[in-house]
Amino acid sequence: MINDQTTARVRAILTEAIAGLDPADLNERIAWCREHNQHGVRMHTTADDDLLEFRWGGRRLALVRADDLADPDAVLRAEFVADDVPDTVPDDWAGGAR
Repeated sequence: MINDQTTARVRAILTEAIAGLDPADLNERIAWCREHNQHGVRMHTTADDDLLEFRWGGRRLALVRADDLADPDAVLRAEFVADDVPDTVPDDWAGGAR
């Protein structure tokens, strides 16, 4: 069950994440929401990692461990995690094909 403390922690995560967006990203997300008539942040769970993903504007806004969110003593850390960065570095980024 979600209590007031958990709600406040979610609000803090989302507030910090939105404040950290650059103006172009913020405008793109707002435009996406208007274009797709999908307003607000949506939370999704991951199948194997016990992570909560908060999506807004068609892409990830924040990612947090469910256990950390539920634990009032856990320190929540924010990190930028891009949706579109590949797991490996393409050859052209590493100075050409090898």
